[in-house]
Amino acid sequence: MRSIHVCSAGFGEGHNSAARALVAAFERLQPAELQAEFLDLNARVQPERDALMRRIYLQLLSHAPRVWAGIYRLIDRTRWVESFSFFNAPLRAGLAEVFREKPPAALVSAFPFYGVLLDEMEERGFRRDFPRLTIVTDSISINSIWFRFRNDLYFVPNDDTARVMVEKGVPAEKLRVTGFPVHPRFADGFPPRPDVLDPAKGRRALYIVNSRAHEAPDLVRALLEEVPGLRLTVTAGRDEKLHARLEELARRPQRNGSQLVRVLGWTREIPELLASHHLVISKAGGATVQEAIAAGCPMVMCQVAPGQEEGNATLLTQNGAGVVAPTRTDVVRTVRDALAGDASIQRGWATNIARLSRPRAALELAEFVLEEIARWDVRRAAATPASAPSAHPAVPGRR
Repeated sequence: MRSIHVCSAGFGEGHNSAARALVAAFERLQPAELQAEFLDLNARVQPERDALMRRIYLQLLSHAPRVWAGIYRLIDRTRWVESFSFFNAPLRAGLAEVFREKPPAALVSAFPFYGVLLDEMEERGFRRDFPRLTIVTDSISINSIWFRFRNDLYFVPNDDTARVMVEKGVPAEKLRVTGFPVHPRFADGFPPRPDVLDPAKGRRALYIVNSRAHEAPDLVRALLEEVPGLRLTVTAGRDEKLHARLEELARRPQRNGSQLVRVLGWTREIPELLASHHLVISKAGGATVQEAIAAGCPMVMCQVAPGQEEGNATLLTQNGAGVVAPTRTDVVRTVRDALAGDASIQRGWATNIARLSRPRAALELAEFVLEEIARWDVRRAAATPASAPSAHPAVPGRR
C-alpha cells in the first residue's frame, strides 16, 4: 500500500488544521490501496529544536509582532531560507527514511518549507515519481515561499488568492480554487443557524482565546457588562488558570441579562460552536477564519498578526463578513452594535460570509489529489517497459 503523505508543521494552527482535515477526508473516501498519513517532519526528526522554534515563533507573535513582520518580509523578498541547506541535512534524511518506510503516492504539503526540502533532495539526485502538491493556507497576502519551488499544483482557498498568485507569476494552470480544507464534519450540516435573533433567548457570541490570554478576563467582563442580553461562550484552551478565572466570572449575575453560559477548555466542538453562535471573537488565524467561513459565523478579529494573518483579515473585511477590532473597547463596541436592535449588522455579515463558505473543501481537494495520483500512475506505466522490474525512486541520505 502506498501513502499519501500530508505534511504540516506546528507554526500556526492553520497548517495542522488543513492537513488533518485532508487526512480525515481521505479516511472517508477510502481510496483503494492508498493510505493518508499525517507528517510533521520537524517534530519527528528534531523534536527539541522544533519545540524551541515554536516557542520563539509564538513569543514573537505575542510580544514582538514588528520583529516577526520583518522576518516575514525577509523570507518573502530574499532566498534567506534556502541559504541554510547544510542545516537541513537531518530533515532531508528524515524525509528519505519516511519514503523508504512508506512509498509515496503523493506528497501534499500544508506548510511551505517542504518545498525547500524536496528541491534540495532533487538537486542531490532524488528521482521523484509522485506529484508534489501544496495547500496554500493563507489568503491574499501570500509569501513567495509558498510558490518559488518545483511544485506541481497549488490548492488555494479563494479566487482572491488565486488572482494574487497569478499576478506574482504562478501559472494559472497550476492553481485549483478548492476553498480551505476544513474538517469534513462541516459538510455534514449542523442544526439550523440562529438566523432569527430572539431577544428572549439572547444573542450568542463565541470567544476563542488563543494568544494574549492575559487580556481575556477583562474582555469577558466588559462584554458581560456592556452588551445587554449577551449569551457568551468562551474556550480557554489548556490554560487551567484562565479557565478558573473565567468560571469565577460565570458565577457573577449581570443586571442587563448577559450571561457567561459556558467556559470550555480544549475542545473538538469548534465546528458545532461556530454553527450555533451569531458571531465569533478571536484572532485572525488561518484555521479560525476559515472554519468561521465554513460555518457561516461572522468574525470580530481582536488580533491580526503581521504577514499571513493580514490577508485573512482582508478576506473578511473586503467581503463584509467581519471586522478588525484591535482593542477591548473596539471589540465591545463592535459586538454591541452588531447585535443591537434587530441585529441588522450581524445579519448583513451572516449573509456575506455564507457566500464564501465551502464546507466540502477537504473532500473536493482529496478528489483532486486522487485524480493527480491517477495521472502520474498512467504516465509512469506508459514510460516503463512491461518487462522492466519495479523499483522505488532513489533516495539520498545525508549530504
